[in-house]
Amino acid sequence: MKKILLFILLAILVSNFSRAQYKINKYKYDPRTYTPQMGDPYNPTVAGLASFLIPGLGQMVSHEGGRGVAFLVGTVGLYVIAIANAPTGVDYYGNVIGGNPQVAIIASIGTIVVGIASIVDAVKVAKVNNLALRDQQNTSLQLEVKPFVKSSIDGYNFQPNGGLTFSLRF
Repeated sequence: MKKILLFILLAILVSNFSRAQYKINKYKYDPRTYTPQMGDPYNPTVAGLASFLIPGLGQMVSHEGGRGVAFLVGTVGLYVIAIANAPTGVDYYGNVIGGNPQVAIIASIGTIVVGIASIVDAVKVAKVNNLALRDQQNTSLQLEVKPFVKSSIDGYNFQPNGGLTFSLRF
């Protein structure tokens, strides 16, 4: 139990220090305009598959740990409610023994709905965060310094040239 709580705490801390905050970016960027590009840090397919396996994991993969923990806790909570209210059997006369079957069915349906919502949300979060990071990279000032080495041979004379190349993007 302590390991699970530690994992959840670490996921929340990682989400607070991420470069892209979905909470802010969801109003600025439309995920329907997203087209995959090389260098995107968050893969929407991977996020969706991760949330399919464990609800909320796709959000955590996209550095939205708080959101992921909320989906995970919601799914686990509904699952526990469904199991706790499941009937334990049927007596000789066909009457249900123990539990509340209506609550168990509603909680089971809720678990499925939250799982599907987690998959859809994980894909959307990955797309919006990629769009935000692209915009951040395009509007920021970038300075690159690279070494430059070139040599030339004129007859028997070998002349090495070296230096630095500066590249400034803004």
